[in-house]
Amino acid sequence: MALDPKKLFSVSVKALIVDDEGKFLMVKENNGVWDLPGGRLENGENIVDALKRECLEEIGVEVDVLDKIPAAAVSAQHRAGDWFLMLGYTVKPLSLDFKKTPEAEEFAYCSIADLESKDVANQTKVLLSEWTK
Repeated sequence: MALDPKKLFSVSVKALIVDDEGKFLMVKENNGVWDLPGGRLENGENIVDALKRECLEEIGVEVDVLDKIPAAAVSAQHRAGDWFLMLGYTVKPLSLDFKKTPEAEEFAYCSIADLESKDVANQTKVLLSEWTK
């Protein structure tokens, strides 16, 4: 029996990096969309390793994952239409020397209100609204 691709979904992990003012770090991806640092789990990868890998790839720094369970979890739909489970974890960067990478060209600490003026991934809005409840 073939699997129905419409019933499959992936898991994405996102880093919730918060500054002293309660703003969270956003990255502007090379497609112009703002998102939280993170990405999809690779086959066989555990959540903590995936989050550490994604942060290193996107913001160029290592992080410590502070949560044992997700601070927020939502089922969301990507702009391309596929569904996935998105898990947000509070993390602490080991350095604030964020570096531009092929995946992220700009960084900004934002409040929820700041996002109104940015092109933010829809699924990120869903995760942040759950996280900030």
